[in-house]
Amino acid sequence: MKIPAFVVAGQPNDGKTTVVSTLTEDDQMKISPIPGSTRMCRGYSMRVDGLDKVIIYDTPGFQNTGAVLEWTREHSREFVNPAQAFIDQPEHREEFPDDCEVLRPIAEGAAVIMVVNPALPVMQDNRYQAEIFRLCGATRVGLLNMRAGAQPQYLDDWTDLLKKEMNTWQKFDACEAVFTDRVELLKVFATATPEWKEQMDEVIVLLEASWRERLAQVAEGATRRLRSIVRYRTTETVSSDGESELLKQRLEKRVCDEVRKIEEDFRSEICRIFRHSQNHWQGGAELDVDIFSADVWELFGMSKNGLIIASALTGAGAGALIDVATGGTSLGLAALIGGAIGGVSAFMAAGSAVQMELPELRLGPLRIPRKKIGGQSVKAGIQRRSKLPGILLDRMVAYAEDAASWAHGRRGTEPTLSAERRNRSFCNELEQSPHQSEAGKLQALVELWYRTRESSVFIAGDQQQAIQESERWLTDRIERRLRERTMGKG
Repeated sequence: MKIPAFVVAGQPNDGKTTVVSTLTEDDQMKISPIPGSTRMCRGYSMRVDGLDKVIIYDTPGFQNTGAVLEWTREHSREFVNPAQAFIDQPEHREEFPDDCEVLRPIAEGAAVIMVVNPALPVMQDNRYQAEIFRLCGATRVGLLNMRAGAQPQYLDDWTDLLKKEMNTWQKFDACEAVFTDRVELLKVFATATPEWKEQMDEVIVLLEASWRERLAQVAEGATRRLRSIVRYRTTETVSSDGESELLKQRLEKRVCDEVRKIEEDFRSEICRIFRHSQNHWQGGAELDVDIFSADVWELFGMSKNGLIIASALTGAGAGALIDVATGGTSLGLAALIGGAIGGVSAFMAAGSAVQMELPELRLGPLRIPRKKIGGQSVKAGIQRRSKLPGILLDRMVAYAEDAASWAHGRRGTEPTLSAERRNRSFCNELEQSPHQSEAGKLQALVELWYRTRESSVFIAGDQQQAIQESERWLTDRIERRLRERTMGKG
């Protein structure tokens, strides 16, 4: 069975390639502000579950509209397929190569998507193009490319033309379109092409199912990586008692680098899931800043003053990031504050500290600190009372939402984190949920992960089950959030 095909046509530089890029989720297409950058007609696939479901052709745009219309008016009734007849004339292929490229998919049965820019006036060439498509007998969909920031001052004139010459028409911003916008446009295509309606309806159903599967992958990946960083521990043996400060710095840097690595790994997976290439994708400023920046902690967690106060009042307790430990007795270095490690971030100088603990000799219920730590193994990991897990989770969810909402035809700008989303981070949403237990569930899960990172701690079967159930809850909750934000569905 022949799959549905659409040819995107219109004036040069009216956004045809941008429309194709967004609809096919292909951000590798070359988009240029220079008119005439597209020189050949090329088909791009809308793929669902690895299969080509719809072909959308990008075209160079008409260059000799008057001549093409004159010939079509004169000969359209002589041929069943006027577009093919025009192409078959040898002199046309030589004199009007770009115009033949536009007509080629139409000759093969493709429906037309005529892209127009309502910020520009309707010109005679635009009227000629619309008439050519009608005389060729193609199914025609008018697409008002509502570019963000541009004033559509000629919208009424364009609407009148499209109502007259097109089978149907639709507004669409190819640079800002999200998943639901694409689905709505596909529904318009389905209605306009009765011969393909059944196939297009099936494509929409499969596309929505595939999108839900993508969101499920994101949610599972976020939960898995959050568990990984909470349970992460690194160990090093102290060669002498005098190197404790150097040890602190090495372990602190190692833990911080692991957090960064896990976050970057998650982002790479997000780009793959939502088909974004690495060469142009950018997150918002708040997401691109290092996770240990004070600005990030202020946005997602605590104020800068709060970080300093927490460190001062608790001796690097509630605000501490790293728990360097082999036992439970402080070595007295927990109050050390400041940027001991270059490049770790402003947050480390804003009040965070590293807690060092002596190895212990355990005799039944007694814990006796060792006086010398030379030759002993010291462990480091995320401090138990740190806000880092919540901040990392918020950043992962926010990054996924940006990636899912970033139109593939968009180039050269960064998304902004709206004030509404700042106030509705994922963790804040849990805290403000009418289901009061949601924030408590996340805290309990993180605590269970902390307990399991010590290999010496036996985890009973009921605790293992509780962890698995809590992880399923968190994954489902993240997925629900993503569905609400990207599909408008819970």
